[in-house]
Amino acid sequence: MAKPKLSVGGQDRPAFVSGQGAFGVAGGLTYREINLGYGNWDKVAAVIHKIEYDMTDALQNVFFDVASAHATTFACRFGLSGTNNLAAGVTNSYLESYGMIDYNVRMMAVDGVPSTESALYLNNIENGIVERDFTGVGGLLVPAKPIYIWSTTSAPSLFSGLFSLRLWYTLVDLSPAEYLELFQQWRLSNIQG
Repeated sequence: MAKPKLSVGGQDRPAFVSGQGAFGVAGGLTYREINLGYGNWDKVAAVIHKIEYDMTDALQNVFFDVASAHATTFACRFGLSGTNNLAAGVTNSYLESYGMIDYNVRMMAVDGVPSTESALYLNNIENGIVERDFTGVGGLLVPAKPIYIWSTTSAPSLFSGLFSLRLWYTLVDLSPAEYLELFQQWRLSNIQG
């Protein structure tokens, strides 16, 4: 089975894919699938090395305009998941939701007065880019299908905007037993009974 792989000097390098996420109506979740070219039953896993979310200047201006117009602080949450069925109103309590691969929050505060939550998360944003690097732990092993970019906002009015995502990954063939174990870990291990 051919895999996107770049070998330089005898060392394998990660492949790269990009996509877009979208913020929509307050409280609603939007999903866009990232297609790595494999199906659910191909027994292929993706090792995610790095993710960059790019909150464009235009999107950040919309954040500020909505916050200013309503004199409020609101959150835009986004990330990757292995499901397109997260609970509406995703908050920090959903970090352990089944299928949650990556979770981020971007807070917009009026008059530069950050909320407690925004003070924690804004420190990781430089020039509108949120970077997640998993190389320190050897990468994040997830089923290669499905992977979704998800997003939601608590903005008090109609709010929309696009953001970009860049994902560096390698693919790994798994035995049926290994794939089943990985599938159970990401899809079933966090279901509350």
